[in-house]
Amino acid sequence: MAQVVKSWGAGAYDNESAQSIVSQLGYFGQAARIDAVRVLLDDVLEDPDCVLDTSGAEAVAAAAMVAGRCAGGERYVPDFGPTGGGLPDFPRELYVRAAQALDVVLGPGSDLARDWALADGGGAWRREVVRMRDLLRSSGDNR
Repeated sequence: MAQVVKSWGAGAYDNESAQSIVSQLGYFGQAARIDAVRVLLDDVLEDPDCVLDTSGAEAVAAAAMVAGRCAGGERYVPDFGPTGGGLPDFPRELYVRAAQALDVVLGPGSDLARDWALADGGGAWRREVVRMRDLLRSSGDNR
């Protein structure tokens, strides 16, 4: 079995793309973080038939940040490092958008899903993404 390039685990932040996003957002204010998360989610939603590994990993990290605001989503709160600041209060529509983006990342047009299907830990990655998507769906319905 193979390993997904630039990844060391199945968690939302266990890859270079996600770590880079978290590091960059550590320097952003709350409103800019919301805007950045929206852009990352929209990137995969705009072309669901062609989700590259990097954009897929970034969308998973963005969705995880939104999931971090859900009841029971504490495991998805990233460490923004020394610059600090927590997660913003995301608008309801981002919970829905994040769940939709995860559907796309799990779908047939996703290089990331295809690579994980062939990789060690691929089942754990898929279960984690599905768990996050379901949490977002249930929270988005209650906001």
